[in-house]
Amino acid sequence: FFQLPDAFTSTMHYINSLKNLDSVKNFIQSELWCRKRKNFDNDAIVLPLFIYYDDWEVNNPLGSHTAALGGVYCYIPCLPPECISRLENIFLVILFLSRDRKEFGIKRIFAPLIEELNFLEQNGITITVNGNTHKIYFMLGLLFGDNLGLHTMCRFLQSFRANYACRFCKLHRTFCETTCLEDETVLRTRTSYVTDLTLENSSLTGIKEECVFNEVNSFHVTDNAYVDIMHDVLEGIAHYDMIPIINHFIDIGDFNLSDLNHSVQMFHYGPDVQNKPPYIDNDFATKSKLKMTASEMLIFCRLFGVIIGHRIKSYNDPFWKLYLLLKEIIELLQSRSVTEDFASAFKVLVLEHHNQYMKCTNKCLKPKHHYLVHYARVMMQSGPLILLSAMRLEGFHKALKKIAKAVMSRKNIAFSIATRHQLSFCYKLMAQESIIPTVELGLGNIINITKHDHFNHFASILPTNILHDPYSFIANWVNYKGTRYQRRMVLIYGTDESSCPIFAEIQYIILYQNNLFFICFSLLNMGLNCDIGGFEVE
Repeated sequence: FFQLPDAFTSTMHYINSLKNLDSVKNFIQSELWCRKRKNFDNDAIVLPLFIYYDDWEVNNPLGSHTAALGGVYCYIPCLPPECISRLENIFLVILFLSRDRKEFGIKRIFAPLIEELNFLEQNGITITVNGNTHKIYFMLGLLFGDNLGLHTMCRFLQSFRANYACRFCKLHRTFCETTCLEDETVLRTRTSYVTDLTLENSSLTGIKEECVFNEVNSFHVTDNAYVDIMHDVLEGIAHYDMIPIINHFIDIGDFNLSDLNHSVQMFHYGPDVQNKPPYIDNDFATKSKLKMTASEMLIFCRLFGVIIGHRIKSYNDPFWKLYLLLKEIIELLQSRSVTEDFASAFKVLVLEHHNQYMKCTNKCLKPKHHYLVHYARVMMQSGPLILLSAMRLEGFHKALKKIAKAVMSRKNIAFSIATRHQLSFCYKLMAQESIIPTVELGLGNIINITKHDHFNHFASILPTNILHDPYSFIANWVNYKGTRYQRRMVLIYGTDESSCPIFAEIQYIILYQNNLFFICFSLLNMGLNCDIGGFEVE
C-alpha cells in the first residue's frame, strides 16, 4: 500500500505537520500513542493500526436463510485527512461465520491477526519509494467496535444489565444509573484487571476471561481508550433525549407533530440534504428510538432549534435546556481538535446534561449515558472522538455486501467475498493509483469573468494574466479533498477579534488554468442566538 503513488510521502508530510502543535488533532499526538511509541527510537517510522470488529448479515435478516458474518477491518489513522475516510483505504483483515466464533472461540478466530500484529511490531516491513528504502513498524493503537462488539472481542460481559457492565470502570450498575462524573478510584487498571481474573467470577468483576489481544506486545485491554459517538450518542442518547423533548412541547401546545414534520421537510438543508431527516411517525412517543439513521439524527439534533425554535414559547423550559445541552455535546464531539481545557469543559457539560435529563424525564441514566461520563478522559488519551467514529467502517460493510449480492452461491460465502475483495485490491496495486483523491467538477458554464459586476472586488486574488485570457469555467459544484463545495454554501474562513466565526457564502467556483478559486460574499455575523443555538447572519 505504501508503495502506491503519494501514499508514503503524503503520510509522512502530514505526520510532520502535526509536530509542535498546542492541540491534539490526531491519534499520533495523543498520550496513549506517546506511551506506546517509547519502546522505539525517535527516528524510527512507527505507525498505528486501528482494528475494527462487527457482525453483519449477508442475506435478508428477516428471511429464512440468515447468515451472519464477522468482519475484522483495519486502517491507518495517520493518513492525510482527505484519504482517511475513503473506503478503499480500509483493509479487510478477517472474514468468518459468526457461528464459528461461538463454536471455536475468540482465541482461535483472532490468533492469526495477533501473530501478524506482533510480527509487524517486532520486524516491520521494508518498502522502496522513489529509489529510497524505508522500514515501517506498525503497532496496534486501538480496538474498535460497537459496545457489544468490543465486549465480545475483549471478553467483558455482553449483558449491559450486569452489575459491572462498564469496560472502563468497576462502578456498580445501581451507581451508574445516577453518577454524572467519572470516579477515578474505580477505573480499571492492569493491576486490578489481574486481580479480577484470579477471582474467576464475572458477576463480581464484569470480566468473562482474559482478553486475547493482551498477547499483542504493546497492547493491554485496560489501555484501550475507545468510545464511539455514533453508537453511544447518535444512535442512543440523542434518541433518549429528543423523544421526550418533542413529546413535551406537543403536550404543552407549542407545536404539533404535523407542524414539526412540515418544518423539517420544508427546511433548506444545503449540502446536508442527502441526510435530510424523514417524517416522524404519530406513535413516536411509544417507541424507544426515532426512525432515523445516525447521519439523519446528527442533522436533526444540530438544526432542531433553527427549524422549530421560533415556536417555543419559553426558552427557560427545562426540556429546551436539555435540548441545548444535547446540541452542544454533539457539536463538541464533532471537533477535530482537543485540548485539556476542552476536555474539562466537556466533562462539566456532561454533568449538566445528565442532571437535566434525570430532572426532566424522572428516569435513571442508561448504560450509554454512563459511557459518556468517560468521554473526557478518552479525548485526552486518544484524541478527537470524531476521528474514532465507526461510521465509515460500518460503511465498509456495504462494499462487501455488494460482492455478496453478486455471488449466487452461499457455500463458503466468507471465502468468496474475501477473494473477490482481495482481487480488487490487487488491481489497485497493479494500477498504481494515487491515494490522493482527484478533484471532481460538476456541470457549469464558460464565461468572461471580467464582465462580472463585482470583478474589481475579487480581481486581486486571480492570476494577473486573466485580463488577457478572461474566459473561465464556472462550476456548479466541486469535490475537493473529499469535501463537496457548491454555490450558496456557507463557509467559516476565520475568526474576528472576539473569537466569533466569520462566515462567507460561495458565489462562484472558478476553474482557471487548472487552479480553483472560490468567490465568496462575506456575511455579517450578528452574534450567537443562545435561545436556539445558532448564529444570526446578514
